[in-house]
Amino acid sequence: MLSLKQKRLPLLLSVLLMGCMPLYAAPIVRGQTVVTTIPVGSGPTAIATNSVTNEVYVSNYGDSTVSVINGGSNTVVATVPVGSGPEGIGQFVNKITNRIYVSSDSNSVTVIDGASNTVVTTILTPTCNLPAGVAVNEATNLVYVTCFSSDGLAIINGATNAIAGTISLGCCTVQPVSVAFNPATQRIYVADRSSQNVVVIDALTNSIITSFPVGTCCGHAGLDVNPSTNMVYVSNFETGDSVSVIDGSTNAVVAIIPVGSFPTGVSMDVVTNKIYVANQLSNTVSVIDGPTNTVVDTIPVPGSEPGGTAVDPATNIVYVTLFQSNQVVVISGVAAKRSTSTSVSCSGSGLGSKCTATVSDTSPGTPTTPSGTVSWSSSSSGVFKPSTCTLSGSGSIASCTVGYSPSGPSNPVTIMATYQGDSDHSGSSGSETLSAPP
Repeated sequence: MLSLKQKRLPLLLSVLLMGCMPLYAAPIVRGQTVVTTIPVGSGPTAIATNSVTNEVYVSNYGDSTVSVINGGSNTVVATVPVGSGPEGIGQFVNKITNRIYVSSDSNSVTVIDGASNTVVTTILTPTCNLPAGVAVNEATNLVYVTCFSSDGLAIINGATNAIAGTISLGCCTVQPVSVAFNPATQRIYVADRSSQNVVVIDALTNSIITSFPVGTCCGHAGLDVNPSTNMVYVSNFETGDSVSVIDGSTNAVVAIIPVGSFPTGVSMDVVTNKIYVANQLSNTVSVIDGPTNTVVDTIPVPGSEPGGTAVDPATNIVYVTLFQSNQVVVISGVAAKRSTSTSVSCSGSGLGSKCTATVSDTSPGTPTTPSGTVSWSSSSSGVFKPSTCTLSGSGSIASCTVGYSPSGPSNPVTIMATYQGDSDHSGSSGSETLSAPP
């Protein structure tokens, strides 16, 4: 989900920031991989998925359209004209009704029928100036839209396509930009663009429960929630380059996680409990592990200014808009295995020979310890005891040792060790050639 006024931010604010602050060099970690990039309209900002139909919707700010991507073929199957300067920030799809809600700078929300990819209606929002963030309550068919310049949260009735009311946020926000809804707790969360505040609203009564500061200063952008864990994730882009984690049961910040430079879009994979964060100035996507609140992967993107993020939990695919490149990058949520190398060292002679296999994690980034088994063979007849061994070690290196007894006078002898790999590491093999039988 993207949660910032992308029309101003990518071209103007990013240039200003580049001139006054160093770029954050995020560590490159081998893991999730880029599958492909898809050309879309001009200046893609927000993006959302429908996991039921396997369709992806991209709001293109530059040409006032929505690109519809088929997730199976990774191709654009339709382009829908919408209001001027579409934002559609957030998860703006109702999977039950198959309706898509796209907010626009023309003070309107366009409703698209996902079955026909045509505009159903355009809802004017005269009391909601610069509608931005969008969240959907699928159970009640209500749509929540932040009013960026009039400090409120508009409520749209999805059955009548009419504004049902507006919640004033003047107590707590200056420029409310992103919104997320937790169906498990019936809580609405609104993040402010120009202050530290996050506002919590009771969706049953449409009343503000609390408001509290998040982050070290101003500038929230992305916002998403995990209904299963009741954790809320907010990106802090102006200071700190971080994501704050809020416990929805206590409304307290429980962690602040450093990510890349200028984090914007934040999206949750509720199946894997992974959070994906687009880092606009470092051109990367950070992957956060929900249980540990740590960055477990940093994915470079092949383009410029990643902003909007969306996850299809049914396919484990992540989609990220590239504002300057006019593309959407497709990332596999399945982590690639880390590479390894295996070396062999033998010592001793005769029946007392010992051969040790050493397996090293060779991928960039923070290493993990290889585990699993190593199998043995030789170019000559002989016996390994045992025929396999189990690795043990720490850091990036693990090893195991076996005994070797030759059964003949062959010379030279090549001893080969094959590492089978584990859930995180690819297999590898190595050998040592002895000038005489051990």
